[in-house]
Amino acid sequence: MVISNSAIEHCILIPGMDGTGLLYDEFQQYLANQNVHLTILNYPTAQVLTQPELLNQLDSVLQQQDKPVWLIGESFGGHLAYQLAQQHPEKVNGLVLVASFLTPPFFLLKLMPAKLVQFSWLCLQKTHLLRKLVISVLLHKSCSDTTKTKLSHAIKQVDAKVIASRFTQIKQLNITSELSNCHYLKPTSDLLVSNKAIHQLSQLFNKSICYPIKGTHFLLQTNPEKCAEIVYKIITCQGTGEAFTGE
Repeated sequence: MVISNSAIEHCILIPGMDGTGLLYDEFQQYLANQNVHLTILNYPTAQVLTQPELLNQLDSVLQQQDKPVWLIGESFGGHLAYQLAQQHPEKVNGLVLVASFLTPPFFLLKLMPAKLVQFSWLCLQKTHLLRKLVISVLLHKSCSDTTKTKLSHAIKQVDAKVIASRFTQIKQLNITSELSNCHYLKPTSDLLVSNKAIHQLSQLFNKSICYPIKGTHFLLQTNPEKCAEIVYKIITCQGTGEAFTGE
C-alpha cells in the first residue's frame, strides 16, 4: 500500500479478536480526511497461531516501515500492539489502545473452557437469528447496515478453533513490564472489559491518558468519527484526556 507523501503520520491498526480487518473502513476514511494514513493488519482466519507466531507476523510488517509509526491496538490487538512497542521502541512513535486490555478482561472469562467458546462460535456462524441478536447488542443502533453486515461476514469467516485459541491466549495474559506512556480510548458502554482490567492496564505505564468516548466495546465501529478526531489530536500533540484510573 502506497503512503501519500503528504500524510502527516502513519498509523498501523492491530485489530480485535476476529482479525479480519473488515470493520474499519469508516474509521480509516475519517483519518484520511485528517491527512493521516492508516494501515489495517489482519490475522489468518483458518490457521491457529500461538501468540509468538502472531507477533512474528505483525513484527515483519513493522520492520518494513522506513520511519516510526503509531500503533493502534483494538481489543484483543492491544496486547500485541503493546508487546511490539516494547520490543521495538525505535519503530514506534506512540501507542493508542482502544477498548483493550493487558490482563484477562473479565473474571468469568477464566472459567470458560475452550470447547465452550468453540461451540458458541459455531452456533453464531450457523444461526442467522442468533448472530443478528448478538450483533445488535455489540453494535449501537446508529451503526449502518453495512457495518452490521461486515461484522456478520467477519464472524462467518473465522474458524471456531482459531477463536477458541485466541480466547485461551487472553486467559493466559500476564504482561508485567512497563512502557513510558499510553493513550486509551475508553467506551462509555463497554460490556466486555471490566474496570479492574482497565486499572491493571494503567499500572503498566509511567503515564497513561484516558479518553472516554460514547460507544460500545466496538468503539471504532460505533463512533468512528470521534475516535478519528481523538487519534488525530493525540498524534499531533493536541490531545487532552483524563487522569487514567480505570474507574
